[in-house]
Amino acid sequence: MKHVLAAAVLGALISSGVAQAAPLQGQFRIDGSDYDVRVGLDYIDFGPFLPITTGRFEVTTATLDFAGLDEGTIKDLIALGVGSVMLDDFVEFDGKEAWNFTLTDIYPGVGTPAGCNNTPGSLCTPLLPPTFEPSPFTLLNLNPNGSSVSLSVGGYVTNELGEVSLWSGKFTSQLDQLSSGQALGRILDDEFGYVQSSWSAEFTVTPDDTPVPEPASMILTGLAMSAMAVVLRRRR
Repeated sequence: MKHVLAAAVLGALISSGVAQAAPLQGQFRIDGSDYDVRVGLDYIDFGPFLPITTGRFEVTTATLDFAGLDEGTIKDLIALGVGSVMLDDFVEFDGKEAWNFTLTDIYPGVGTPAGCNNTPGSLCTPLLPPTFEPSPFTLLNLNPNGSSVSLSVGGYVTNELGEVSLWSGKFTSQLDQLSSGQALGRILDDEFGYVQSSWSAEFTVTPDDTPVPEPASMILTGLAMSAMAVVLRRRR
């Protein structure tokens, strides 16, 4: 009877050892608050501007694990192109430095070079020299005197225990006095080289479907299995 009880206890230990704590999930929206963003042909500089390589943001709305967070930092993106990257701590919340938002994907813009004009509703995605591959930016003409610039990105985030969630984000900057054609002309002009305006971004975070045992749980499981072996040897 004692052996049966011991085995049951050890089985419970093993079960609890592989149990998963909750990975991060929720949605949040951030903006630059008092700081603008500068968008060049292949870079984003979040204010405060260079030589500082990180910008400041304010959380405007948030749900679930991100509710109650106020401010944080975001890294500038230099030599920006479409494709895979690996940038740790891309987004960092004040007081949650153990959370690691890793940027892994920069998605292509959804416009075309032909859309880089002054027609309301047109979608512009310029080509990047010297290879003339599509840019990750999408410029949308809102009216003859205004447009927006957007960028879509993705990656993964780990919490304090190393549990993984996936995230997607979209950045938007409003250009109230410039059409997409005018904005692109200013970016390509050596005298300017960028457009500057306010910005915001929306993020969605969902738990990864692939379960990964926590380090502490793996240690507990190992101890339980060792104790089980001792019980079995004594029974013999």
